Amino acid sequence: MDNFIIINAPFGARGHQLGRLLCSCDNVLWYDHFKNGSQPWLPSFGLGKTFSKYHFTRRFEGAYGLGTDEHTVPPVLERAAATGSEQRPVELLKDWANKVYPNKLVLVLHDHLNVTKSLFQNAKHIIIRPDNIDDVVARLDKVGADYRWGKNPIQTLREAYTKDNKTFEENIKLVIQETVASYDQASENDIVIESIDDIIDIDNFIKVCDKFDLTINYDNFNKVVDFVTKDKAKPLYEVRQLHNKDVPLIDTFLNKCCDLGFKNNTSLDTIKFDWCIKEGGSWWGVFKKNDLISMSGMHPFKDGYRVLFRGAQIEKRAVKGLNRYQFQSWGMWKELPMQIEWARWQGKDKIYITTNVSNDASGKMNRIHKAFSALHKAGVVDYLGDEEIFFTHQSVWRVNIQKYFEVRKIYEG
Repeated sequence: MDNFIIINAPFGARGHQLGRLLCSCDNVLWYDHFKNGSQPWLPSFGLGKTFSKYHFTRRFEGAYGLGTDEHTVPPVLERAAATGSEQRPVELLKDWANKVYPNKLVLVLHDHLNVTKSLFQNAKHIIIRPDNIDDVVARLDKVGADYRWGKNPIQTLREAYTKDNKTFEENIKLVIQETVASYDQASENDIVIESIDDIIDIDNFIKVCDKFDLTINYDNFNKVVDFVTKDKAKPLYEVRQLHNKDVPLIDTFLNKCCDLGFKNNTSLDTIKFDWCIKEGGSWWGVFKKNDLISMSGMHPFKDGYRVLFRGAQIEKRAVKGLNRYQFQSWGMWKELPMQIEWARWQGKDKIYITTNVSNDASGKMNRIHKAFSALHKAGVVDYLGDEEIFFTHQSVWRVNIQKYFEVRKIYEG
């Protein structure tokens, strides 16, 4: 496993930013699953409120569902323990090392250095050893403490480390201090830095690449530097699943829809909020800061799921020029990929969208129907015919998932 690069960093020390910087090199693979951003200089997608846009998982394009598959590098050590997985999947790691060779893979780990070195004995190790731990705790409080972790997450990092009559800050500071202390065992073969800022300087980055045998791509390096400079970790727009606790925010959103004349989006009853969930579906919304600006549902339909159900937005997504793929719609851009993945978690890979043929409850549905005819010509959806659904004459379209993600990647960023 000598083509692994292990980033040893305590929680909150910008380890994933460093990972993105290393992945700008031509011979280091980027985890290009849509949630990570298709390139290392593009923000993570839909990971939830107060979670850093720099974070990324070990998933490549094509990965879906829970657990490890052929497109997912398995979690190890602390992360594996949190997800209930095997903590030292040596054979799987060797398989991945062989599969990507001669390219290299980056893993960001928060374990003690002796623990990571016992598993990755032949790997390259770069260590972030922050000088000011209070600053790291403060950053973690803003961008990572409310992340829900684990295979079936029921607890945030903040909740997990608020215990023994101590605050989250007190407990996590002790954890970080112990982790940093373990870095005393670094050897001359390791690279130790205080912060990612130390190697944003190109001369220092060249030294890292020389020591780790990395091929610099200067254009990509500059793009990542622009992305991580000033550490603006919190995303402006976020997408997440909506639950009953979000009803006050949904009510505010629906009141705005009512003011705009969206007749199918005036109340929880008109959008069939409870019905959708009882049928085995879910709801998804896009937030701008703390305001819900778009939402849509999904529910079982035929041999899969009907998505973008009762979709509405009160603010368009900014795009340059005309976009025949409807990416000015938050539903098409942010909600649809999350709904596709959620359906796949349920074991379903057939995704359907319906549009009204004649009944126009919002004044925009006929235009959307014509837009889907254009999407059909582009191969993003397949037209399956018209039928009566909930007493309304509608066209049924099946999403070509692979084509959708191919097109989406072109327009990302």
